[in-house]
Amino acid sequence: MSIQKINSQPAFSGKLSANTVKKFAEALGDNGLKTAGKFRAGKNKHDNIDVIYHSYPEIDIYKGKIPMTDTYMEVSNSHSKKPPVRLLLAKGKMPFGQDMLDLIRVKMKIVDKLKNKTKV
Repeated sequence: MSIQKINSQPAFSGKLSANTVKKFAEALGDNGLKTAGKFRAGKNKHDNIDVIYHSYPEIDIYKGKIPMTDTYMEVSNSHSKKPPVRLLLAKGKMPFGQDMLDLIRVKMKIVDKLKNKTKV
């Protein structure tokens, strides 16, 4: 009788874009580069995950315009005709780290469910 290891990760999974891996390397050094390079999430191997900071002015009644920054993840697929999907990761600027990778993994489950629902 042989014991078989069960891997809960899907065989094919998306990866972080080159720009995002570079940002992890700048923020965390060599350890961040290794972690981001090995990171996989989602079910499609052609998914490319990019972390985007979006800045916009928010109007305050008392102080005028205040700059705000939100953190988004954008999932694109080079083999698909559909446009990229953008999801909000956090209100405010989220630092690069393990917390961000865990949140991306959770959000990729939502993206996979959305993709499966929209198939005709």
